[in-house]
Amino acid sequence: MQLDQLKHRLTRVRECIGDEFLHLLPTEDGISIDKLGQLGTITTDTCNNAQKQRQLLSLKIQGKVIEQDCHHHLRNVWAKAVEIELSKYLTVMLRDSLGKIDSSLRVSTMFTPFAKAYDKEFSLAANYPKGHGELFAEWMKENYPGKLLFHVESTHGSRQDIMFTASLAIAMNRAFNIEFLDYCLRMLDKTKKEHVLQWNLFVLLSSLEMAAQARLLAIMYLSIILPLRWLAGNTHKLASFH
Repeated sequence: MQLDQLKHRLTRVRECIGDEFLHLLPTEDGISIDKLGQLGTITTDTCNNAQKQRQLLSLKIQGKVIEQDCHHHLRNVWAKAVEIELSKYLTVMLRDSLGKIDSSLRVSTMFTPFAKAYDKEFSLAANYPKGHGELFAEWMKENYPGKLLFHVESTHGSRQDIMFTASLAIAMNRAFNIEFLDYCLRMLDKTKKEHVLQWNLFVLLSSLEMAAQARLLAIMYLSIILPLRWLAGNTHKLASFH
């Protein structure tokens, strides 16, 4: 159906364009799924439904077609596996401590919720109504002028490598963040529920184990995730190095 729609649009374009440029456009008959059979490539993500659709499509194509998984999705699958295993390890290690923390603070060893909470509170873009990114930036200027401050990459969406992109800012800004939160929580009414975000982050940022996890993920981000991102976006440029 989509191919038929594309053919129809091409027909309309050919009807509207002048004769001078008509020879530059392909004809409707030139649009065929079987062209993929000339060593064309079908790329999908790694979920079962997408891979099944890819297999069914390959069976309909005359000739030889190449199937491959999207490297952006593969990177995220690997990232999620790392997060799950790290969380399992830390949950066992910190079982007694976690049991003493009020459940209303929503503290866990999973790093993605940590990264999302950090972005809400400390984003210099001040994109969350209950966050204090703008106040934090002014506090830094007043108390630590000239100090290097890392801005956390947006954690919006459901990308599974969010924890890596946020880890560098968390690892580098941690000391400033803890001091700022201590200042805020001493000045505010601690009984108000709207301070849950700050209490959550104060607990997580004060944990040496979570700090160690942030450093580990920051190292992996620079040494593994960024190169994989580059590779996924530049494979079409690497033919000359074959």
